[in-house]
Amino acid sequence: MRNGQSAKCPPAAQNAESFRIWPRTGGYYGIGFPYITPGDIRKNSAHLMLGGFSKYVPRPTQTKMAKKNMSNAKTIASVIAVIGLITAVIVLITEGLKLYRELPANVTPLSTQIIPVTQVIQVTEVAKPADVTSTASTQTTITSTPTFLAPTETITVSSKDGDGFSWHALVTGNYSIKYESGAYSPWPDDTGCDKAGCWKTTVFVYKNCATQWIRKENATLDEPGNFDWRIGEDPWQQTPEQAEEMAKLTDGITIELQSGDCLKFIAIDGTDQTTGYSAYTDNRNFNDGVIITIGLMSP
Repeated sequence: MRNGQSAKCPPAAQNAESFRIWPRTGGYYGIGFPYITPGDIRKNSAHLMLGGFSKYVPRPTQTKMAKKNMSNAKTIASVIAVIGLITAVIVLITEGLKLYRELPANVTPLSTQIIPVTQVIQVTEVAKPADVTSTASTQTTITSTPTFLAPTETITVSSKDGDGFSWHALVTGNYSIKYESGAYSPWPDDTGCDKAGCWKTTVFVYKNCATQWIRKENATLDEPGNFDWRIGEDPWQQTPEQAEEMAKLTDGITIELQSGDCLKFIAIDGTDQTTGYSAYTDNRNFNDGVIITIGLMSP
């Protein structure tokens, strides 16, 4: 209705060729040219007339249009974000592959690298056997994996020789000296042995080949004393096999020597330095005496 009068389509509208729809503005829907009245616009509605029939169609409001536009905008933003994420992942994968191809072929992972370690422990002790007077200090070095510049040399110290065994260093360096095997008894038989046993592996070592002889109180013979180093095990043992077993548990010594330096190795017994008598001659050797190895170590 417009001012109390019915709105009618003009004659020209009756000859229109098409059926027209205005979804955003509203109006008359039907055969003919749509005719919109100001009253209809104010009411946000349109009047549909189809050959005498009419239908009231609500006009879309601005709120619904705004919601639809916002939904479309969110959809577009989501699509753009997904595309950006996929692009970033592709770029990262491409760059990672490029860096991997540029790595040298001989690079070894840190977790597979093996670094050998040699442990060296230095121990200082004061050596003073029960039956020998000594004020010397013995410096002993334990090395887990000694490295030698030349093959080790083997010497045999006989308990029957009161002069001992003399050895000379051919070159300057550090020398490793260790007990290998053998034993001896200062008694010709088991009669009169020490109550702990008859067998021993102790060998005294003197630098510059200068043996020092001392005579204990109430003793009748001179014995080697004030030695520089000692090889083997000091306590007496019941059998030579037991003496060997105990001596193999001992640590060797490491000595720094100059080329031409002399070392004297001598077993325990007695002599009379005045008369020249030697008690060494009737001693007993097991496996020819005490066998010692000497090796020149790397610096």
